[in-house]
Amino acid sequence: MITRLYVRISEKQELCFLIEHIQAFNGRAKEIVRKLAQIIPEGKVTSKPTLLGRVVQTGPRISTLTPWSSSATEILEGCGIRSERFEVLHRYAVPAGVEKQKFAQSLFDPMTEQVYKCLISTFSKKIEIPKVRTVPVLEKGRDALREISEDLGLGLDSQDLENFYHLFAEAMGRNATDAEMFVLGQALSDHCRHKVFNGIWTIDGVVQKETLFDLIRKPYKARPGNALVAFHDNSSVIRGFPVRMALPKEPWTSSEYVIVIVHADGTLTFETHNHPTGVSPFPGAATGTGGRMRDGVAVGIGGRLLAACAGFFTGHLNLKGYKLPWEKRGQKYPPNLAAAADIQRLASDGACEYNNPGGEPVILGCGRSAEMVMPDGTRRSWFKPIMASGGIGMVRREHIHKAKPKPGMLIVMIGGPAFNIGFGGGAASSQVSGDNKASHDFKSVQRGDAEMAIRNHQVIKACIAMGLRNPIRLLHDQGAGGVMNVLIELVELIGGKVYAGKIRLGDL
Repeated sequence: MITRLYVRISEKQELCFLIEHIQAFNGRAKEIVRKLAQIIPEGKVTSKPTLLGRVVQTGPRISTLTPWSSSATEILEGCGIRSERFEVLHRYAVPAGVEKQKFAQSLFDPMTEQVYKCLISTFSKKIEIPKVRTVPVLEKGRDALREISEDLGLGLDSQDLENFYHLFAEAMGRNATDAEMFVLGQALSDHCRHKVFNGIWTIDGVVQKETLFDLIRKPYKARPGNALVAFHDNSSVIRGFPVRMALPKEPWTSSEYVIVIVHADGTLTFETHNHPTGVSPFPGAATGTGGRMRDGVAVGIGGRLLAACAGFFTGHLNLKGYKLPWEKRGQKYPPNLAAAADIQRLASDGACEYNNPGGEPVILGCGRSAEMVMPDGTRRSWFKPIMASGGIGMVRREHIHKAKPKPGMLIVMIGGPAFNIGFGGGAASSQVSGDNKASHDFKSVQRGDAEMAIRNHQVIKACIAMGLRNPIRLLHDQGAGGVMNVLIELVELIGGKVYAGKIRLGDL
């Protein structure tokens, strides 16, 4: 059942709180729920709407559990009240003479929100898993692979098509499936496997002896110095020193804290999240910093976060009422990407919004905007922006190295439900900006949930506090490419059994 509470915040706007629960609320529960809805001191909580007539109602996507709901339901559970969802909707009065649909489009972010056209009775959404489709490689050849690539937004180039045609038609002598192609497109994307950086380059007909990663590793190989871990998938580690830490005496339960001397080594992680930030700056930057935070936590067999920095590089800002002599107005910009000024503002908000609740403050930052015209008339700029996120942290000396997978180890996944947006990010982020369909760009931007990140970090912090008894043997963060990438990286040396049906789905 759904309980609705309304709070008027202005003459043209009110909030609607939707609480889904199984058992009816008693008097005490109703009072606690009303106090949670009293987020505005002067706002009066009522059980009926106060805005009447033409109203637009927006709120979170029905399949997306928001951080507000996660926190609110936890508060209710602490009070002995069981609830499934607790979401906040915004209700707006449509101005006279304005088309309702056009007015609605200006009120919500389609990345994370939707319009609620009617009163819902449940947030539950039945997920029907579609049947696996056959890709007729034997019958249609490379054209079949090209078509499925365009349909799923896999961004396969001519070399990929040739390799996959050889794999299925010549090596295995069978057709592919759409599921297999989706896995290959994500896990083998440049975003996930860095084919460009690890690939062999031929320049002016000469095969280069070194890859881009070889060139990047040269300074480290020349002077490894205090680096204990470098160029691994998660954080790098530099030599530290003994420190005093307050840790729970029994981390697996509620217990007193004790002072423990541990050998703490420093960690550093730095990466970018460019494509998603260009498509939708706030969630793109939020999940960019969130992904980098996961790297800091997944270092070795568990690390801790301390502080962060963020940087944003875009084209000319073209601020209204603030004309700069080197900026030319009226220039064309990619229609599928956000404006530079919006990226600088919203991406900064998104990064800080995600970091601060997680207890890793953004203490350093930078921003730059630049465009130039080359002699041949070509404009060059960060049209597709750079969103850089870095962080420092620590890892205990006994935890800096991951173990190799062995038969009998359990594969455990912690975190929120799986979304198509998480799976589709690897391939979409690996394509040239503008080459992808807008719908696939939309799916490539993940949604940030700092509340869930905090819970993940707490689990790993508890394991870290066990010292040599840490039950984690091999740890990896899951980002773009979803389980298709992270599971392959975890078990590719020996293989493993994955019960896909046990993965909680948010949508398809």
